Amino acid sequence: MLLLAAAILAPPVRAQQSPPFLRRHDERLLGQRGVASDRAKLLELLRPRPATLEERLHYQELVQDLGSPAFARRESATRELRQAGAPAKRFLEKAVRVANLEVRRRAAVLLADINRAAEQSVPLKLAALRYLANQPAADDLGMLFDVLAAADVDEIRRACQTAILAVAQPTDEPLLRENLQSGAAPARIAALSALHRLQLAQDLETFLTDHDARLRVVGARLFAQVDLKRALQVAAAALTHPEMSVRADAADVLRAATGQRFGFTPYDTQERRDRAEQHWLAWIEKHAAALPAVSLPAAVDRPRHRVLACEISPLAVHEFDLLTGKVVFQSEAVIAPMGAVCYPAGWRIFADLGVDAIVAVGPTGKKEYQIATPGEPACLEGLANGRFLLGVASQDERLHRVIEIDETGKMHWQAEVAGQVVDAHRLQNGNTLVTNYSRKKIIELAPSGDIVWEIDALQPPESARRLPNGNTLSATALGTVREFSPSGEVVWSASRLPMAYDAIELPSGNVLVAYRNGLREVGRDGVVVREIEAGTVRRLYVY
Repeated sequence: MLLLAAAILAPPVRAQQSPPFLRRHDERLLGQRGVASDRAKLLELLRPRPATLEERLHYQELVQDLGSPAFARRESATRELRQAGAPAKRFLEKAVRVANLEVRRRAAVLLADINRAAEQSVPLKLAALRYLANQPAADDLGMLFDVLAAADVDEIRRACQTAILAVAQPTDEPLLRENLQSGAAPARIAALSALHRLQLAQDLETFLTDHDARLRVVGARLFAQVDLKRALQVAAAALTHPEMSVRADAADVLRAATGQRFGFTPYDTQERRDRAEQHWLAWIEKHAAALPAVSLPAAVDRPRHRVLACEISPLAVHEFDLLTGKVVFQSEAVIAPMGAVCYPAGWRIFADLGVDAIVAVGPTGKKEYQIATPGEPACLEGLANGRFLLGVASQDERLHRVIEIDETGKMHWQAEVAGQVVDAHRLQNGNTLVTNYSRKKIIELAPSGDIVWEIDALQPPESARRLPNGNTLSATALGTVREFSPSGEVVWSASRLPMAYDAIELPSGNVLVAYRNGLREVGRDGVVVREIEAGTVRRLYVY
């Protein structure tokens, strides 16, 4: 039976505003290091003083002393090099290849220690970059380009680019043009994006033929405001580039500018990529001339192509790079993850059934904050206002609630649901899409709590997500994923997915399914694009 009382509108709103406690954490972190109110120390943190010639010669001597016959001398050299940190790194990298076994062993240990310290400093540097972006000074831009040039961590590079875009002023045009002409690709992208924001970008068309494919794609992103067809042709040509990240960025431009997808994924087989590229080129030739020019998001705001997986057997949290399939983050700080949301600079928030709380995990994987929930949390979504939407169990197991709470646990909205709530998402029209497992329903609740739309008589649904076309995508533990039209008609499905708990439509149009054996990406033609091995995954967050 189907009840339709209100039109289905757009997809769920993504989290945009970080909760206040994350912003306060930045202030506390900088304060603990004594740099919050000392701009000189803040700048020194981000751009350490380069080693002098005398210091470099001393580091070389210390590396030689790692192989000294005298134990005390070897130990003293080890202590000094560890204290020196990053400036001594390049000398140690050479030392791990020398003939002396003791030198190689000690150099390897020191490199591991220095790399670990650098990794642990990332949250502090990110906090400093966000501070500078919000409190800019006249001479910050040059320092930010220096930090960007030295950055070897993607999070730092992205934060630098974002800060450059935020602080650049018209008076900075000479410095921006200098980096645009002579900088490495990340600096050139930031400089071009900043010049474009300031309406100072000249000869955009020249970047469509730049020697660097990354700049060609960025140029296409910006040139879409001038000549959409030309921009799309340049982006389409980059779909065959050998570097996967270039193919991914090109596809992002094409999809954002046209709304078309053609199932292209940068990691698909060559045959399927070629087929999608031909679809794109044919579509551009036929339709692009009739389309108006468009303004696309800045290149520094492009997607990360990451998926955070909440696993329930065994209990675990893993984040995968969708381009490579590799694990890029994991944490043991969460006992029983039932849902997750990611915020800038590596913050990940979880609904943890093990402690009946929302748990905030910092970039290093440690628990930093915890918010008690009024019941057992079954799902989690971060809202645009910085609050959280959860489904929670009541003492009466037959009655669950969908609630909206802030960082203090204060309730701002709630609705009772007769049945077991396993998933909930806020829609752009202000309503809330709820998955009711025990009643075998997907329902849409108005702010009043009234049901304005539902589909029932389903296989027990585990999740439901509203798609941009107004349809609803749902996974079931019986092994199927189905897409429903607003009238309840099944318009697409995939099967043989044991214990399918969640399903998300990717930008390509493919569907990523969380199921018993990990993650499976399925094309709209039913072809399995790839598998990512993991435990039994209950909930996904893609960003």
